[in-house]
Amino acid sequence: MSLDIVIRNAHVVDGTASPRFRASVGIDQGRIVEIDKGDRIPEGKIDINADGKLLTPGFFDIHRHSDWTLLVDSSAESAIEQGLTTEVLGNCGFGPAPAVDRKRVEQNILGHSAKHGIEIDWTTFGEYLDRLDRNLGINVVPLVAHGSIRTSAMGVTDRPAEQDEIKKMCYWVDEALDSGAFGLSAGLEYAPYQTSTTTEEIVALVKRVGERGGLYSTHTRYRIFNSDKGVAEAIQIARESGTRLQISHITPRIFARHMTEAVLESCDKAREEGLDIGFDIYPYEWAPGPLTELLPGWALEGSADDVVQRFRDDQFKRKVVREHRVNLCRWVQLDRWDKVIIVGAPKRPDVINKSIAQLAQEWSKDPWDVVFDLLAEAGTHYTDLTEITHTLDWEDILLTIRDPHCSFGSDSSTLSRKGPLKDEAMMPGCYGFVPRVFDEVVSSRKALSFEEAVRRLTSLPASQLGIWDRGIIRPGLVADLTLIDPKTFRDNTTWTDFYARPGGIDLVLISGKVVVENGCATGAREGKLLRAKGGVA
Repeated sequence: MSLDIVIRNAHVVDGTASPRFRASVGIDQGRIVEIDKGDRIPEGKIDINADGKLLTPGFFDIHRHSDWTLLVDSSAESAIEQGLTTEVLGNCGFGPAPAVDRKRVEQNILGHSAKHGIEIDWTTFGEYLDRLDRNLGINVVPLVAHGSIRTSAMGVTDRPAEQDEIKKMCYWVDEALDSGAFGLSAGLEYAPYQTSTTTEEIVALVKRVGERGGLYSTHTRYRIFNSDKGVAEAIQIARESGTRLQISHITPRIFARHMTEAVLESCDKAREEGLDIGFDIYPYEWAPGPLTELLPGWALEGSADDVVQRFRDDQFKRKVVREHRVNLCRWVQLDRWDKVIIVGAPKRPDVINKSIAQLAQEWSKDPWDVVFDLLAEAGTHYTDLTEITHTLDWEDILLTIRDPHCSFGSDSSTLSRKGPLKDEAMMPGCYGFVPRVFDEVVSSRKALSFEEAVRRLTSLPASQLGIWDRGIIRPGLVADLTLIDPKTFRDNTTWTDFYARPGGIDLVLISGKVVVENGCATGAREGKLLRAKGGVA
């Protein structure tokens, strides 16, 4: 009987960082069933001559924000066309469930927009996953977001949680783990969590995750000046809870460059204790975030209507400007508004890709007035406003990347070139993250070999997540595979063109089915919602 697919004469880069080898790979019923270095596999129903091209496992994006966009369009075109076959949702404490107060949870969803016409008709995390699990074009690994859990338990308030509120949060953590969450994520650098969420609160929640073998993924506090303290807190939480730890985009921000080595050393010392610690970084100097990250935590308290009224209040504005030296964006503290660029504004397409400095000049206004005008005009959908800022330096990125425990995450979202998401890219990583890793890290800066870079995008993130049935080319594992032409493999996106297709992605398989051919999505929807069983895969 013929196998479903045979890929012949490939140079196999198997995901373990071992040297590539020439072989043919047989696939049947969604699994890799044979790897033959002598090309003795009989002709398959689909027989492909790779002609020496590179066959890798399908790539993972361990840090993506597609919780909402995959509800709008589940084709995952922007992801699979760059060779991604699995992505992780619910990062940085942002996510759409639980949704006890549905209006407030909207404010905790990156990429949310009323224009998409998607109603939040779920309350529990399990109900959200059921809604998401429809005709997916990519495999999805869900994390439950601390921000939505806290909002569902106590609203949006800039104060520590009471014990009864922490008990409510623990209930929602348990519900999410029972429903298939791989773990919990937190965004402790963001308002109001940086000032209101205690270490004890997070430990109480993460203990529930640790008891189930799950993962704690954290965007740490203090990344501007005190990254070492933020990472130390994350390690303390892992130690006290007995939980595996993933530190999101661990590299200190550009104004704390001197701390990178110390942060990495603290992770090494924690591993010597026996702690399981991984981390990731994006291959860009700029990164996205909500425009509200420029505001202090107290500015977002109360209902969405309350917040919008404040944006028009002169006394509120003066107070924010007085206190801006404690906010998240160091560039604002230095009055460098040219380093803050608007990339998402559903009601104002005319401001896209313009800096606050440029808008201030065009509108003859103070930069802070530009920010408040944009937020007020957005109404209760003020969190739909997204900006990018210059956050990292390449020297520090490379220092991070050279650590063998570092995987890659794009910090972007999954979109499509047609339909309701066609104009919503907020950075090049939406369409070009994977080839960017190889262009910058392997070819240009020579920080990693090709084989090692593949490991950082396949078996390493899979192991960090506790996923053992994919991420390596090995008989018995799921046939998520990417075929690359090394002669044409490149990132074609730029900071002025977020939508260019990468070159050199000849073929992508998910569960043994062709989803990308000759660089373009075929329209096949073969992705799966990967639900952890009791918090562990």
